[in-house]
Amino acid sequence: MLYLSANLMIRHVVCSSDIRKRHCMMNECRLCRGRGPPFLNEMPSFVESVTSWFQWQADCEVFENKKVRNTVKKKVSGTLA
Repeated sequence: MLYLSANLMIRHVVCSSDIRKRHCMMNECRLCRGRGPPFLNEMPSFVESVTSWFQWQADCEVFENKKVRNTVKKKVSGTLA
């Protein structure tokens, strides 16, 4: 399992580790725009592998001419790519 600290992640993704520089943190800087986390470049199979997570979703159903809305937790699958 790969763990990265927030400081290490910031150092690889933006050109400045100063969090007050909004243009770097919002991907608007011309120098560091489009940079990704280092593990995405080093582990292409990790990006393409399927993973699962739980997500809240709203379901609407009609019972006896009344619309009922339920929020349920559903398992969703996908990739990082």
